[in-house]
Amino acid sequence: MNWGCLSCLILFPVGFFIWVKNEVQRRNALPPNELKELEDEERYGKIDDDLECIFCHSKQCVRAEKKIYYRGGPDKNSLDGLLFYSANQKKYSEIREDVFLAAHCTKCGNTWEMHPPEDES
Repeated sequence: MNWGCLSCLILFPVGFFIWVKNEVQRRNALPPNELKELEDEERYGKIDDDLECIFCHSKQCVRAEKKIYYRGGPDKNSLDGLLFYSANQKKYSEIREDVFLAAHCTKCGNTWEMHPPEDES
């Protein structure tokens, strides 16, 4: 093993450990309301000002994140998708991609899925 590989094997885990330690310290230093806001943004996405909650009908409190479901086979970009495509090239065209918005209201706490709104161009 040469010195470049050895130093990479040592420096990468050490750098990752330092990053994790700093991230934990940063999260512990946040006030509880900002920490909850950060966790909600990581879990549900950013607040979409145009969406309205279907339960409590309030605006500017709905977080939305795009979700893609595949019917008839795996994701095209995954390892399973590449193996599936190489084995069944004709059947791969039958795979359908369904796009949804996973929405969450921060006011009432309900979560639902819906089709994304059409772009009016």
